[in-house]
Amino acid sequence: MLSRLILVFLFVVQTNSLSVLTDEKSQATKTDGETVLIRKRSNQETPIRMALDRKVNELVQSMAKMKKEMATNSKQLQDAKKEIAALKNENSTFKAEWHVQSNVATFLSVKDTPVGFTAGITSYNSTWQGDILVFPHVITNKGQGYSSSSGKFTAPRDGTYVFTVVVVSYDYKYLTLDIVHDGVSKVGTYSPGSSSRQTGTNLVVLELDRGDAVWVKRSAGQSYYTHPVPYTTFSGFLL
Repeated sequence: MLSRLILVFLFVVQTNSLSVLTDEKSQATKTDGETVLIRKRSNQETPIRMALDRKVNELVQSMAKMKKEMATNSKQLQDAKKEIAALKNENSTFKAEWHVQSNVATFLSVKDTPVGFTAGITSYNSTWQGDILVFPHVITNKGQGYSSSSGKFTAPRDGTYVFTVVVVSYDYKYLTLDIVHDGVSKVGTYSPGSSSRQTGTNLVVLELDRGDAVWVKRSAGQSYYTHPVPYTTFSGFLL
């Protein structure tokens, strides 16, 4: 009986020992498998991580390069703006100089242009009683100040002008004429009717502004005499 108990005890102990060894072996096998799996994953992740690091480094370098280029472009833009501003100022200066030179040239051209006219009447009129005496036959008209249609002289520029009028009366009829400056009579002529032909003449010096007008008007009497080579004339010139 005792021997049987001993046999049973030995069997149980042996069985338990085998179970423990089996469990330890299984656990070791499991741990080894996890280690291998981790190593495999690590080996797979390493190239990916290296590739990502390389991409990140490339992006960082690219951004640094872009920042540098942007800084360079910004400086170039500022320099270009400064050059444009300088060119604008230079252009404004050139324009101002050109206007000054142009005005000076115009002034000198006008200043050196002579102004003077002589106009006459080539046919007599025994009944004329008009207001403005028009001298249609233009002999000289430097500066184009005299109008043969209106009978008025318009000053092309400021200055001192001399005007003279000569009129011959007709057939015992008297005639009185005035030299007029913008509607104001300055001097007059008188041709008496005491004989068939009588001459009246006068001269005046006037200070005119550009655009002022001077003409000859009748103040009294009627008719005038002349000739194809004019006797009755109106003249003026700039001193």
